[in-house]
Amino acid sequence: MKLVLATLLRDRAFTLASDRPIAPVRRGLTIVPSHHLRLKAIELRVNKTAVLQ
Repeated sequence: MKLVLATLLRDRAFTLASDRPIAPVRRGLTIVPSHHLRLKAIELRVNKTAVLQ
């Protein structure tokens, strides 16, 4: 699961799906968004790494 998430975050750009403000809420030891956080993939990032020949 971590590999899939890392690949998505590396290869895509995201934006919030709604205009509602997000307030942090404390749940136990962690801080989470106040409501469901939905994201939209807006573009595919171009890989700009150099290729060694």
